[in-house]
Amino acid sequence: MFRATIHMFSGRPDPTWIVVDPAATDSVLATLGEQPETWTARPAGFTGLGFRGVEIEFFGDDHRADSRIPDRVMLADASPDTDLRAAAEVVRPLIEAMPEHGRIPLPEHVLTPPDTRAVTTALRWLDIFVEHPPVVLTPEPIGRGPLRRTVPDRLCSDCQYEISRFNPNFWNADANVRRSNNCYNYGRNWRTNTFAQPGRASGQPLGSVFTGADVVVSAMSDGLRKRCDCLPAEEFPRRMVALVYAPDFEGTGYPDYHWYREQIGGFWGHKPGGGTARNLDNSNTVITNPEACDRGTYTEFHGYFCAGRSVVIV
Repeated sequence: MFRATIHMFSGRPDPTWIVVDPAATDSVLATLGEQPETWTARPAGFTGLGFRGVEIEFFGDDHRADSRIPDRVMLADASPDTDLRAAAEVVRPLIEAMPEHGRIPLPEHVLTPPDTRAVTTALRWLDIFVEHPPVVLTPEPIGRGPLRRTVPDRLCSDCQYEISRFNPNFWNADANVRRSNNCYNYGRNWRTNTFAQPGRASGQPLGSVFTGADVVVSAMSDGLRKRCDCLPAEEFPRRMVALVYAPDFEGTGYPDYHWYREQIGGFWGHKPGGGTARNLDNSNTVITNPEACDRGTYTEFHGYFCAGRSVVIV
């Protein structure tokens, strides 16, 4: 018995499902034992936007009796010591079988059902990932300066907002915190451990399929304001965030959204889904402009917003 999770989204929950079939579990264990070059127990792969690998977490300890396979492995994440193409061929049938094994209801299924749409989206993102493998880098975090500073908005003469020091360890150091918070948490700078969704706190949540405009409406119902709709000093600290959107491949798969937050030092930070907080785009370049950075499939830019202290997210 194991849980499989495709790390590929940022805002919505990743596709995840539980396999209880003993034959399917034995087959996966046999493949992992025969092809150790396809997985790693210490992920060191790609952490940007888009496909980031498939995680398998075994629920029982039976496999320990005759195997060195750990409880949790990551496949096809572009770790330097793994074979990405071989790993892709291992995870492809797992992804294709998702609807067959996705009958056990999970909270993530409300927004991301393990259906044919999820399969189509995952396989397309996997193909892009394999054909154009990312360069994996882990730069030194940029975290200098005061904890927080008030700055004038260069585009809106009457507006001010707060930028804070880049602090990735706040999100990355604890694995449970990392998995339970997403880009919306990072943008608001609230570690709710609920994988927060726009509109859920205010009663206007997103459905499983949505447009970029829908994300704007739901986020603004939580209290976000469009840039230049100035927040008063009473809303301190006010965060400048930017919203981007990944279309749903012409109606064949699930769309997604992503948020960035401006930081001290002239750059922007973000947190792709349940992955690590970072200040790099998909080309491993420090993000100085979220409109122009490499965002992978998140091709639509939906503007800048400010989130004040009264914004509640869950």
